[in-house]
Amino acid sequence: QRNFIQITPRCWQLENGTTTYSPWFWNYVDGVAVSCGSESKAYLNTSLHWPQQEMEDVGIRFGSSSEWVILTRELVEYSAKPALIDFKRIMSLRIESDESFWATLILSIPGMTQSISQQGWFISWDRSEGQPQHSPATLNNQLGQEVFDNPNMYLFVRKVSEGNSSAFLDRIDRRIRSETLQDKSEQDVDFAKFEAPLNVERTRCPKDAPVWFLNPIFLHDLPRAP
Repeated sequence: QRNFIQITPRCWQLENGTTTYSPWFWNYVDGVAVSCGSESKAYLNTSLHWPQQEMEDVGIRFGSSSEWVILTRELVEYSAKPALIDFKRIMSLRIESDESFWATLILSIPGMTQSISQQGWFISWDRSEGQPQHSPATLNNQLGQEVFDNPNMYLFVRKVSEGNSSAFLDRIDRRIRSETLQDKSEQDVDFAKFEAPLNVERTRCPKDAPVWFLNPIFLHDLPRAP
């Protein structure tokens, strides 16, 4: 049973005993996502406290991932259990919860035995002139070459546009048609090499782990998680 989700724990203990911290921005911004049903767009209310530290103190292990994942039926059914209503309610009040819910749940399930594959989506954060500075670059043949060099690693790509990415998308279509004609199956893929060990004990955050920054500019000083 394999889940396809690229998890970055908030904290990760290295073999030498030191701890690295995820660079995910929203790990370090306090506040509550507030909305009025579907009548208004949700916004971050920084005058309210979201209990990240309090949840870590009782054993919740926070992580982040992309919003695009492939999960087993058993994991999804587990997430629908009535016992998780309170967890889901508090997570729904976290800003950008779509990028933290599944990773945090998986890291916090007692006795989790299903495997986690790092196969996921390909994103380029190219910062050259003409590319967006605060979102992924629009892929073309040059920026997306890694997808063809390591095709078994990626299930999704982001982001593309009908015009600028047309040659790149045509190339992907040709690759898919070629593999279909060759009748390639999942047996040709060594899934084990993509699996990430789920050592939850190494995701425990120390008491002095950074929690909230008033000025997120300090984020660039944090050591990156693996």
